[in-house]
Amino acid sequence: MPQQRNIGRSTTSPRRGGYSEEDGEGNDRRRDTDEFDSELYHDEDDRDRLENLVELDRERILAERAEKIQHHKDLEAVQLMINLEDVSSTRRSSRTKDTKKKGDLEELKRRRAQKNQSQRTKASPEPGEHVTTGDEDDMSYEEDENGERNKDDDSEDITLDDIRDIQLTRHQFSDWVYKPFFEEFVVGSFVRLHIGLQNGKQIYRVCEIVGVEVPERVQPYLIDANDKVKTNKVLRLKHADAVKCWQMNIISNGKFEQSEFDRWTVTMKIKKFDLPTKEAIMKKKDQIKSADSYILSEQDVDTMVKQKQTLRGGIEPLNLLTEKTTLVTQKNLAVAQGNYKDVQTYTLRLAEIDRMLSETSRPPKQDTWARVNERNRLKNLEDSRRAEEEARKSKKGSSIYNIMDKYTYI
Repeated sequence: MPQQRNIGRSTTSPRRGGYSEEDGEGNDRRRDTDEFDSELYHDEDDRDRLENLVELDRERILAERAEKIQHHKDLEAVQLMINLEDVSSTRRSSRTKDTKKKGDLEELKRRRAQKNQSQRTKASPEPGEHVTTGDEDDMSYEEDENGERNKDDDSEDITLDDIRDIQLTRHQFSDWVYKPFFEEFVVGSFVRLHIGLQNGKQIYRVCEIVGVEVPERVQPYLIDANDKVKTNKVLRLKHADAVKCWQMNIISNGKFEQSEFDRWTVTMKIKKFDLPTKEAIMKKKDQIKSADSYILSEQDVDTMVKQKQTLRGGIEPLNLLTEKTTLVTQKNLAVAQGNYKDVQTYTLRLAEIDRMLSETSRPPKQDTWARVNERNRLKNLEDSRRAEEEARKSKKGSSIYNIMDKYTYI
């Protein structure tokens, strides 16, 4: 349960505004959230009080507390990211200093070259004696004076295109989330995280995926509205020293922009974090590409089907037979066309439908509603039977009057 306090929510409203730790309201929120222990209780008296409530009320109160804590942490995380917005100006200033320094070095080279030239005209070196030229001297000077800058230049070999090569999108998560390689392939990749609005502009951050988690109190959510794929997994994302869990439905399908990449690299240097190496990027890029050729085993398919059924809480009331007939036709067509990727997709869905059709037991919640509906149906039948019986008795007792009434109107 402690993990829940680190989980990002899909709503963007708490992330849209600024936040300051100096705000009175912000301090009040911090004091309020600090009052809860890891299980969302104030103290033992509070625990006893909630235990005496009905389960529905108790869960509602705990859920509200969890949401309150999460809201507070969302605000802190966003403020941390927004506070780094002015880092770009620091980089521009650094570029100006580097340019000036380079100019000074060029001037130093020129002066030393002139000095050495004049010395060469005055004296010749003894046999075997090594003469240090101005260029050699300047080179050692540059290495000594600019060792840190040269080291930075090596890190700056990482380009926007490099990071884009290992960027994952919301669509890819929808396709991969149930596959066995999901966690292994996504960790070490990068995503474009949407954190809200600032001055009417959508704000995104370059984030590295450092983990995949399944929190206790996160309800299943749609990764992408178009794909209709649900999950209860979240991504643990890192932006320099800011690490937090976020849902996949706020990951962008768009590519990183240059300004976002520049901001990330500058932030990493300021926070003294190493950028990924070319070698690591190439290795992750090859791994991501291998996902397209991954062949699911029968055991993989069974595991994926079970995960989906568990997440749904049981079998959905779908017209499965009609869907199965359509899928069989589409699969046969894909086989004829040699489109084996579609064949794999259809096979997976057909296996899932077969399991759903063979399912005989219902989950507890569905059983409860079934019993209620059956009880109501039997009660309605009994009421209807009694009403009919009453009507027959009434009709039998008044039949003579009905006959008289019939002839009265003739």
